Amino acid sequence: MGERISVKGFHDHLPSLRDVKVVTAALAYDDPVTSQTFILFFHQALYFPEMQTSLLNPDQLREKGITVNETPLIRLPPPEQRNPQSHSIIDDFTGLHIPLKFNKTISYFHCRRPTVLECIPHSLDHDCIHVHMTCDKPWQPYTEKEAEHEERLRAALQNETIYDRSSRHIQALSQISKALSTTMFTKQILHDTHRFSSAVQSQARKGTVTKEQLARRWRCSLDVAERTLEKTTQRAVRNFTHATAGRRIKPTAYQLRYPRIRTPMYTDTLHGPCKSWEGNKYLAIYCTKFQWCRGYPLKTKDESHYSLDKLFRSVGFPEAMIPDNALELTQGEFRRKLQRAQVDLHPIEAYSPNLNAAEDCIRELKRMFRRTMNARNIPAVFWDRVIMWCAEVRSHMALRHHELDDGEVPATVISGDTSDISYIAEFSMWDWVWYITPADHATQNKHLGRWLGPSFDVGDALCYAVLTDTVQVVHRTSVFPLSVEDMNSEPIKEMKSEFMRKLNDKLGDRCATMNKLERNGHLMVEEGMPNIMEDIPRHEPYEDDDTEEVAAIPEADETAPVEYDKYISTKVQIPVGDSMMFGTVRKRKRDEEGNLIGHTHDNPLLDTAMYEVEFEDGRVEAFYANQIAEHIYASVDDDGYTMYELEEIVDHKRDGTAIPKDDGFVMLRGRRVPKRTTRGWQICVQWKDGSTSWIPLKDIKESHPVKLAEYAVANKLIEEPAFKWWAPYMLKKRDRIIKAVKRRFHRKNEKFGLEIPNSVKRALEIDKETGTKYWEAALAKEMKNIWPVFEIKNEGERAPVGSTLIDLTIVFDVKMDFTRKARICARGDQTDPPSSITYASVVSRESVRIGLLMAALNDLDIMSADVAGAYLNADCPEKVHIICGPEFGSEYVGRVDIIKKALYGLRSSGFAWRSLCARTLRENMGFTPCRADNDVWMRPAVKENGDKYYEYIFVYTDDIMVISQNPKPILDKLNVYFLLKPESIGKPNIYLGAQILPFEVQGDPKKKWAISSEQYVKEAVRLVKEWLEKRGLRLKTKAPSVLPSGYVPELDGSDELDDERATYYQSLIGILRWAVELGRIDICAEVSMMASYSAMPREGHLGALFHMFAYLSQHNRSRIVMDDGYYVRIEEEPEADFKEFYPYAEDVIPEDMPEARGKEVQLTMFVDASLVLLTLLRDNREQEYLFLLTGHRFYGTVRSRI
Repeated sequence: MGERISVKGFHDHLPSLRDVKVVTAALAYDDPVTSQTFILFFHQALYFPEMQTSLLNPDQLREKGITVNETPLIRLPPPEQRNPQSHSIIDDFTGLHIPLKFNKTISYFHCRRPTVLECIPHSLDHDCIHVHMTCDKPWQPYTEKEAEHEERLRAALQNETIYDRSSRHIQALSQISKALSTTMFTKQILHDTHRFSSAVQSQARKGTVTKEQLARRWRCSLDVAERTLEKTTQRAVRNFTHATAGRRIKPTAYQLRYPRIRTPMYTDTLHGPCKSWEGNKYLAIYCTKFQWCRGYPLKTKDESHYSLDKLFRSVGFPEAMIPDNALELTQGEFRRKLQRAQVDLHPIEAYSPNLNAAEDCIRELKRMFRRTMNARNIPAVFWDRVIMWCAEVRSHMALRHHELDDGEVPATVISGDTSDISYIAEFSMWDWVWYITPADHATQNKHLGRWLGPSFDVGDALCYAVLTDTVQVVHRTSVFPLSVEDMNSEPIKEMKSEFMRKLNDKLGDRCATMNKLERNGHLMVEEGMPNIMEDIPRHEPYEDDDTEEVAAIPEADETAPVEYDKYISTKVQIPVGDSMMFGTVRKRKRDEEGNLIGHTHDNPLLDTAMYEVEFEDGRVEAFYANQIAEHIYASVDDDGYTMYELEEIVDHKRDGTAIPKDDGFVMLRGRRVPKRTTRGWQICVQWKDGSTSWIPLKDIKESHPVKLAEYAVANKLIEEPAFKWWAPYMLKKRDRIIKAVKRRFHRKNEKFGLEIPNSVKRALEIDKETGTKYWEAALAKEMKNIWPVFEIKNEGERAPVGSTLIDLTIVFDVKMDFTRKARICARGDQTDPPSSITYASVVSRESVRIGLLMAALNDLDIMSADVAGAYLNADCPEKVHIICGPEFGSEYVGRVDIIKKALYGLRSSGFAWRSLCARTLRENMGFTPCRADNDVWMRPAVKENGDKYYEYIFVYTDDIMVISQNPKPILDKLNVYFLLKPESIGKPNIYLGAQILPFEVQGDPKKKWAISSEQYVKEAVRLVKEWLEKRGLRLKTKAPSVLPSGYVPELDGSDELDDERATYYQSLIGILRWAVELGRIDICAEVSMMASYSAMPREGHLGALFHMFAYLSQHNRSRIVMDDGYYVRIEEEPEADFKEFYPYAEDVIPEDMPEARGKEVQLTMFVDASLVLLTLLRDNREQEYLFLLTGHRFYGTVRSRI
């Protein structure tokens, strides 16, 4: 019995058909031209016994890959649109071509019922070709996913915005081709299931043994038999229905000779760099998605089918074989052997070799091969042995690939048994070894050789291939490594030299290494064949000898405007299928008419532009801009730097600048001390996505010191100067250090997926490679801004006497909107100015708080602004000059350039800017500095109602805040002297790290100002909650007080914290102290109290801090309001007379004190723990600042002294 479903018509009044069987059916089509018979199998078909005509669903055929051209020839008026493939059903793989007939609205073809023998695969009684017309997986007639995909594609073609059609549902029957037949399908019955569904489901075709027969023969229940049939195959069960015992049956079934591997395999043929010593020119590669691979050398491409025999014999039959479109891998003996083994052949699309899903495995295999050949200086003629060994090694590596489960090695996954690595773990490729021939019974007859990997097809598992001094490859089991004494023995060293001399003489011109072949251009390259030398990662420094000029950007009609192409050249990790892959955004996608698809927008969420992304395996996919932006932001840290998770360290190399061992020490106080250097070393690392790249040693040392130190020990690099000075210490402290090391490596040369250049030359090279001018435009913008800074001398003119030559450094950056930015700075470390011109003060936070209070007291308004290029307004107080580089333009390169202005980077620039700003405020705008804070500037003013007050300007480097009844004219005048950023002019939002916002008191129409730390506190609480969640903890839900009730920290006797949590305790204290600095005065005393235990915190102290954060979580909206209406009237006390003790003390107000203006305030100050009260009345603003700034120093309590 087969699966049964209910089918409903397209009209509500039509009755439903129940218990309709879902079957696999077959039709026979006899080609009238070639007389070839095709048996057409239709899976997931509905069986209607009453129907005499079979209906085919074109979409179901197309899903299987069958081409259906149902448009009749008469509906194709232009003759050029008609061709032999028109109005036909075509399968390129089997050669099926069914020309359709037409009878007004119906396209059809004639077929017949097949015989039982014709339906049996690989039968010797017929030569029929079996064609599977539909997929055997469950058929879903209606899916929202495919409907949405169709809508997106239609919108992309029409260059329109996708709109929602969910309010309107139309059910339409697509055009159905009709197949006329003498009868209905032959039945293929599946398991007995009754089900009501709008979708069709079926199971894979089984053999001829039913569950009833199996239960009877095996003496088991029907349930056990049914489950057994579901989990097994019957590929070789023979049909005895028409057998008469008159014919002899073949004694074996080839398809059962070797095990079945439950995975598809991908294959490709690689072209070797030269003809190998054993005569091989090619290599057949077989691999899987989970990084298993195997290589078989070939003398010619026509021998590919022999590698298939070796694969079946050593591994087994895969589910399917997926080659490229090469003839030797899709036709002839290769195809016949696959059919004999019942292995499906699924070639990829022609002219698309990079669509092979296992290209990443092949790519990494070639990279490992190249590293091995170069590291061991192996002659190129042994390339076939090396790459076979590399494939075997990679198949036994626990790579933690996303396709692997539980960290298994690929060889274990493909075989099902735990892999043994004995035969590839004893030696490394090209190692020196001793070998003994079977005729040699004494160790005196041992011979020196080179290890060339396992023998594979010769001898036992531990039989190895060894290269002799006569350049013969022999296979021996008795192979031994050289001992330490042998390696240090002078006679053995002479034997090695003699061995290599004989080897070079025998090889002659063929002894060249891979690098030499590549340099001399002697690599064998065949057009259309993948080269074994392609896609090899190399560390290429940014500085090179390429001096070609940058190519011009295409005209506007050839590409989109620059501001719309901000994603071009961006590297992004984006999902493709079931995995994440790295790709590079290449260009905007266009429709068939050449128009750009989608519209750009400053907001990435509204950007509908479509881009082409090229992945590392060569495939190109189209993605919308908002998809690209989402995955870019998801793969970067808070600063925008791209994050890569390191999997392992795989290789290393050094150049000529690396310090040798003999020069790795310096004498310090009579002791030899290792030099601190990492120069000249590169480390090859493998990332989580399986890719590899070369990274400078200094960067890996900072991100993964323990892993790098362990690698140095394993590879005997610990005595090298680059490792000697730090690696031994790192290994001793590994248990503590490994907890603090970040697992992610932040590529400082990548930000938001874009490469950040480290020189002008590299910046221009990137523009040239990507066909853009982003970095050139950023440099031009920066040079335009700072051009007045420089005074370029004429060619040949020298710098003034006493001027110091310095360098410029250019800092490149990428903003969150992908805008490229360049900032040119001077190397201030190359000058030595006097300390008197290197200090520049800034306004304090206390002054800002008092200023906000003044604004509330006197009903004043507040505005702020930023000065653009503040330092560049001031003259340079030092005598310095530079030599012009390429960023100045080719006509100025090499000339002397005097720095006239205070360029960023000079240590005197801050002083120069503050001096200029102070002079401008004093001389041009009439402001004078406050004595309490020299960065608070004040000027007398009169309100419209005649009240006198002071206008204030607060200066924090280039951040300006103005307090006045009308601050806009002050900023306008300031803008005359210094350019203010237009977007920064307005009401202050955040100033000096604290939120500044207006505040309204109920019943008081007067405007107030408040300082809030809400944003900072919420972020701090979030980080603490994350830290606790990782450890299965959480904050208290109720914390009415700052500290737990009754808690006395000095009496806490709990255990001391370990190093990790003690460090975390100190960081929490720092966070809380900054919260107090931003205005959380309600926790000031408690934070000060808990900070005194930072040296040796205990478990209870840490718990008290978590309680404090729970309190902050529930009271995170606290703010300081500058409310002039709130005060506490204190009853007048008789004034204390201290003249008896201090007869000469008096409160002297200077004669030049500014005039008292504005509203009077009453200041109350508590002096010490005895609560001596002193009430002072001051009308003068100077005194207000002095008392408010210094009064807190006299406040204290008995508790603070404990």
